[in-house]
Amino acid sequence: MSSPHFEPLEPRTLLSGVTVITRGYQPFSSDRPDWLDDMAGALVAEIGPGTAVYALRIVESGGRPQIQYFRHLSGDAPMSEVSATGHAVVMLDWADASGVIFSYHSTAEVAALVAPVLLSAFPSIGLDHPLAESPVHLVGHSRGGSLVSALAQDLGERGVWVDQVTTLDPHPVDDDPTARAWANVLFADNYYQTDYFPDGSAVTGALNINLDPHDIDHTQVHTYYHGTIDKQAGSVDGESISSSWYASPPTGPRDSVGYHFSLTGGGDRGSAQAVAGLHASLGGSGARTGINWAGAYYPNLITFDTVSATNTYAIGDAIETSFVYADVNSAANVHFFLDSDLNPYNAGSTWLATQGAPQTGLNLVLEGASLPTEGVAPGNYQLYAQITDTAGFTRYLYAPDAVTLNDATPPAVTQVLLRGSMWDASVLDALAAAGLGEGGFDLQVSSGSAIVPGAAWENIDEVVVRFSEPVVASLADLLIVGVNNALVEATSVVYDAATHSAVFTLDAPLALDKWLIRLADTIQDAAGNAMADHFEQRVNVLPGDLDLDGSVGGDDVSHVRGLLFQAAGMSGYEPMSDVDGSGRILTSDVVRVRNRLAWQLPDGEPAFASIGSNGASQQAGDDSPVAEVPLALPPAAPQPTSASLTMSEPEGAAADRSVFADMLAVFAAYLNTTARAGESIESSDRYGWHRPGLFLHDQRHRFRLRHDQVRDVRQAGDLKSVVVLHDHRVSADRELLDERVGVQVDGE
Repeated sequence: MSSPHFEPLEPRTLLSGVTVITRGYQPFSSDRPDWLDDMAGALVAEIGPGTAVYALRIVESGGRPQIQYFRHLSGDAPMSEVSATGHAVVMLDWADASGVIFSYHSTAEVAALVAPVLLSAFPSIGLDHPLAESPVHLVGHSRGGSLVSALAQDLGERGVWVDQVTTLDPHPVDDDPTARAWANVLFADNYYQTDYFPDGSAVTGALNINLDPHDIDHTQVHTYYHGTIDKQAGSVDGESISSSWYASPPTGPRDSVGYHFSLTGGGDRGSAQAVAGLHASLGGSGARTGINWAGAYYPNLITFDTVSATNTYAIGDAIETSFVYADVNSAANVHFFLDSDLNPYNAGSTWLATQGAPQTGLNLVLEGASLPTEGVAPGNYQLYAQITDTAGFTRYLYAPDAVTLNDATPPAVTQVLLRGSMWDASVLDALAAAGLGEGGFDLQVSSGSAIVPGAAWENIDEVVVRFSEPVVASLADLLIVGVNNALVEATSVVYDAATHSAVFTLDAPLALDKWLIRLADTIQDAAGNAMADHFEQRVNVLPGDLDLDGSVGGDDVSHVRGLLFQAAGMSGYEPMSDVDGSGRILTSDVVRVRNRLAWQLPDGEPAFASIGSNGASQQAGDDSPVAEVPLALPPAAPQPTSASLTMSEPEGAAADRSVFADMLAVFAAYLNTTARAGESIESSDRYGWHRPGLFLHDQRHRFRLRHDQVRDVRQAGDLKSVVVLHDHRVSADRELLDERVGVQVDGE
């Protein structure tokens, strides 16, 4: 297979997908040798907790080798949701088929059994996909060196490129093929000695390290290699691991040879020492033995990496990558992903892009891919590519290093909503159903409209601000100023992470005024990005101005009267006509609107005296409003001495308890004051209270609550209050009291 010359590979830190380790001739026992289990354990410790270990046992049966079993021994199945490494270690145990002296089965026979196992799925043991879909590392000792070489050849003839073949004192016998570095092997390394029988030999095209200077025998070669996996081990399987073996190049240092050159080890295969085992198409000098590609059908990713000098990117910037691929017999697609771990099969992958990959024939092809990152959450990710051909055959390859995506986009305000803390929940539901806001009255900050939004409620004391992403907000971040009102500040702020919303509760409801809401540019997202600038939103608040024309007129009174007794959920209900946010439009709302007849918005516009660098107000310490514009109000009535009355529910009355609160609110509104159920009402109009007898009167009328049906709340535990409605022009209200409350109203 021909190819252009590619740059040498950078040092790698990613995991390979499957590591196969095997032993050689074993004449006196058919059991798996202990050192194989010890090496598997060392690999698990090096690769990561939960790495799966499998055992593939081949025995002699009927005069030929056959697979006895393929078992999952330990760890997380590599393709399961819980596996973070996606890696499997396979111990290939063929002791029973290795034969006795002068009676051997060729290693090529055994390899022919193993290749289909790596290319097949075994769902019953947690292998829902073939192990060979990920990079393959083959490690074999003695005759096992011949076996893994033959296995690499078999995989290559099916089109599978092998990442690495490691031979440990390879010693073929009889009909065993000689260990070679085949054309489909990216990196080959060989460790051998010639002083003791059985002796090993160099492998053409591999990185060859001769251990003779350290007086190492045949068995100790795999012990030497084990010491490069477990760098702290002092012995294994009864054999001491001498620190002198790794004292100096080329057999040391211990952390720079052996397993160091695996994908997991991350060694630089393009270094002066290792380049001898690297495929020539990747910038190495390792010779390769030709292979028969006629039956090749697997697509391959040979290399995949980023091309920038840094692996840190701002979200929104493209990740520029390059990859080398090969597909002898068909076209393919290459898909690119970010991943939270090194397992492409579990959840946690984020697709970035897909790129076509034409059929390559016997060539290796270098391509580039620009991977978009818009919409990706900030964090550290692994980057991998998946190549899938038209027949569905697939292979994966992770880039050598993780990438970091930083959020460089400042947070932005996406919505500002107003609401009252005393509003009934049904009002919020009605706003949402009418498309007027989810969780409050939406000021439509994203509309770009030049029309200033208005609100006609009388008890707006919460501002809900939604952001484009999670932020950190504080009380000082919100300021509100009016034309006739000084600064209104928040007394509390609660952040809702699910909706990226900050709910500010104000120290007082927004009164009649033109208001300017400001969010300071000190608000930051989780990455520390502050808002690009302070945010401002205008809103006019005039309670009772239902048509939002800037004044309260007779049309507003007529409108709300026409909606009497409509409740949230009913077709005629209008949330803004429910001036107190109770969830029902009652006479109390009519009174509230009527009592504000001729009220209008002030002239001028609200403004902050000066703006600091962070957008915070720097008004004078007296909190005086910036603009002094007279408020247009109706003439004030004479103010007699105030008196109060608080009454409880009539004893034994089967009343609708919600009426009591309604009636109290009606009377409070009529007297130009505010009160809730259970609170005293302070009269500030021309009406006075007289006790005992509980008479309410003005210049023309007197209304009396029957004394035997009234108890003072100071002598009762029930704080639900009822008051008489004083409005001789709306007789229906008296009937309502008689019918639903059971309190007699006398008029004179």
